[in-house]
Amino acid sequence: MKFTCKDVQNRWSEYLYRELDERELNLFIRHLLECEFCRAEEARWKDLLTRLDGLGASEGIFDAPPELLATVKREIILEEEESPRKTFSRLAGWVAGAACVFALVTGGLVTGFEQLQHSVQSKKVKKPVEESVLSNIYNDETLQIYREEGILLEPTPKKNTKCADR
Repeated sequence: MKFTCKDVQNRWSEYLYRELDERELNLFIRHLLECEFCRAEEARWKDLLTRLDGLGASEGIFDAPPELLATVKREIILEEEESPRKTFSRLAGWVAGAACVFALVTGGLVTGFEQLQHSVQSKKVKKPVEESVLSNIYNDETLQIYREEGILLEPTPKKNTKCADR
């Protein structure tokens, strides 16, 4: 890939403020070496920036007040000192939050499992096979396995509704 004059024209500010990555910078410089027009444009840009720097320096714009320098230095030192503390406190907050979420999820799962286990053992859920629709869905082998596992109760014999005296 090569930079064209249009690419260079669109990226002067990135080049001048050293914002191009290494690959783009190499392409930019290679184009400058090959293109006389863009080299002349670079010279004009550099001249303009030099004049602006000189203008600011002659008017004392670049001399920062001592109070500002002291404040900036103090803020930098405080930031460097507090940075590990901030990182630790953020990490501690995340760990505490994750522990709460873990506890809530685990508690919910345990409670749900206990309710399910209670329901399976309850006679309300375990109905005899003859009274259930399960015999229409599952074959006898599967139903026998469910009985052995305690999922289904053994079938209760049907009561004879006819009177034995008659």
